[in-house]
Amino acid sequence: MTKEQLTHLFERANEQVELLRTHKYEFIDSHLDNIEREMHEFVDAGTKLIEEGDTLQIGIVGQVKAGKSSFLNALFFDGENILPRASTPMTAGLTILEYGEQNALEVDYFTQKDWSFFERDSDAYKRVEEECKKEEPNASATVLKRMIEERTTEQNRVAYEMISKCSLAASEKIDSASDTLTFQNYRDLQNSLEKYVGAAGEFTSVVKSIRVKLKDERLKGLRIVDTPGVNDPVLSRENRTRTFLHSCHGVFLLSSSSDFFGSADVQFLNNRVGTEGIAKVVLLASKFDSVLQDLGSQYEMQESTRISLAEAATEQNALFVKRLNDMKGQLKDGFKKGQLVDIELNYTSGISYSLAHKDESEWDDMEKNVAAQMKRFYPNDFATPEQAKQSFNELANIADIEEDYLHGVFLNNKESIMREKMSVFFDAHQQRIKDALCSAESDLNLRRKDINKKSLAEIEQQLETQKKLFTALEEKFENIITDFNSSLQNTLKDIGLTIQLNEHFNPPMETIDDVNIEHKGILWGHNNTLMSYSTINRDETKMLVDQRIEEYIEKWHNAWKKIFKEAKESFSNEMFDLIRKKAEETADSRAFDDDFYRSMLDKTLAQLNFYSRLDLENILDAHKNIAYEIVNDDFKRPDCYDQKEAAARQTLYDAAQAYTREVMNNIHQAVFVPIKRAVKTEVYKSIDKVTQSLDSLKDKFGETLTQNAEYYLNELAEQLQNQQASLEKIDAVIADFQKLNVLFK
Repeated sequence: MTKEQLTHLFERANEQVELLRTHKYEFIDSHLDNIEREMHEFVDAGTKLIEEGDTLQIGIVGQVKAGKSSFLNALFFDGENILPRASTPMTAGLTILEYGEQNALEVDYFTQKDWSFFERDSDAYKRVEEECKKEEPNASATVLKRMIEERTTEQNRVAYEMISKCSLAASEKIDSASDTLTFQNYRDLQNSLEKYVGAAGEFTSVVKSIRVKLKDERLKGLRIVDTPGVNDPVLSRENRTRTFLHSCHGVFLLSSSSDFFGSADVQFLNNRVGTEGIAKVVLLASKFDSVLQDLGSQYEMQESTRISLAEAATEQNALFVKRLNDMKGQLKDGFKKGQLVDIELNYTSGISYSLAHKDESEWDDMEKNVAAQMKRFYPNDFATPEQAKQSFNELANIADIEEDYLHGVFLNNKESIMREKMSVFFDAHQQRIKDALCSAESDLNLRRKDINKKSLAEIEQQLETQKKLFTALEEKFENIITDFNSSLQNTLKDIGLTIQLNEHFNPPMETIDDVNIEHKGILWGHNNTLMSYSTINRDETKMLVDQRIEEYIEKWHNAWKKIFKEAKESFSNEMFDLIRKKAEETADSRAFDDDFYRSMLDKTLAQLNFYSRLDLENILDAHKNIAYEIVNDDFKRPDCYDQKEAAARQTLYDAAQAYTREVMNNIHQAVFVPIKRAVKTEVYKSIDKVTQSLDSLKDKFGETLTQNAEYYLNELAEQLQNQQASLEKIDAVIADFQKLNVLFK
């Protein structure tokens, strides 16, 4: 298909959609919205595929904080932190890397239409904030924040953050043309990127995407796109990401090693990759160093024989392979039928690349800590600077990834990949539009059948039967609700035993030099002597504690999301089976419609979706603050006035050691122990909230179902008032849908 043919097809299809809207038939509006969206995505992505026929597009995808930017920094920027790390959804922008004859940065801003959606969501957040302040006028900031988060979506919260951080200068960029800035070197680029997409950047809140053009031969014929997290709450940016994936030829999917290939990754492959004809997938276990540190710590605690770095890597990779194989059954048919090749699997560590390629004097605190931990757990592999550099290069794995995947998988097969993509893309997207059209026609035909076969008396009879049906089932609903609650509790109890907080680590230490200590002289009087002592490194300890509790919280988030979804689906299926069986016992069982009643049930249970995520962020922040207070508590040097020099040195040493032990004990007692208790308390609170929600619905469950069903049936009754005119209108709409369908055959 040429660009001209595609444009012509879209124009004719769009005319037909507009014609369908002139029927002013409310029933089909949602179908038309869906068809239009599919058409726009089809033509936008198709046009890009045609126009950029010689450019291979590779996506860097994964959840927020999976290490995507670090990976790209290692692959193209020698490990320098050129692309800022995303700390929140607001800063997780869409970044495009491509070849340019001149080094340049192009910045694309949100439109006024985009911003109006943010303002709407931000206003919703502020309304909730005001309500909470009125309800609890004396609530602390922490309590208030928690109340607000219970009643708002992530979309609301991100929009509020964006609006709040939008300066006057930034607001003037909304709806403006793209800006283009040139740069001479990576440092200039880094400074510009911090300004436009950094966490504290002046224009970050209004930037939709950025395009970095580099005069780098490796990028010729190639476009690399660093996407936001796989569940981006910024819908306009999410749409842009989705459009890119439509025309994408392959992806590097980064999944954090500590929670490798979770349900969100599987869902992303199913919904975004498997349906787009993306021919190649490379799955990378990112932040590989973190799981090796954990493994080394486990062996140390068990006082086992130390293992080598290679042995640890082999052991961990075997777990990755097992996890991937275990989860393959959840991948949809697109993967199983050869639409995609087998998923390539490997590992990487962005920070390890930095450690291998930067001078030790340039390491930041996090890098210093990782280096110290790896040397501690794998001393034979990090004994000398040369060995350390080699080991970190092996952990980074960047050279192999570039050779085996960027070149071996993608660039060396460029023509065949692009040819296959073009074929699959047009077939798949035309089929999606046809499916949407068929769905609309099916609903119209069902409506036509109902109008044709039903009478007002029959509708009235069905309404009455439904009232009796749902009323008769309310007691059994209560039993199922009880079972749902028990299922959640029992499953969580079992899972809770497997979720462990990795709380054991030796504190990173630092030497404090030239401390002036007053002590007794050798014979008489007192002297002042400069002494040294080792104590806990505060910054590195804070980072380690942060890492441990963040991983723990994330494990609980993922576990809850999974079991809640499964329990809700089981609950819904039981409810539906109950309705179906009861209906079969009635005289009107012939009128039972699976889709109709399933839709009614889904609408009635929609309020449960509010509880699909645990509220643990406040617990996380509170315990981080406690840890910071503990670590920041100053070491009080002992009084050595009455001791001679040797005794004073020993006293200072003993006091420093005692202080370190006290800090670690306090972290354990005041952070690690209570956070486990607090998380489990919150989990069971969430179960109670779900149960309370169901309890509030329980007494009027039948009534609510009836109301949802009545809406459809009453609408149908109105159409029956003038049956012939209604049938003629539906026939006209169906005919116009069929004309639209013909265009995509």
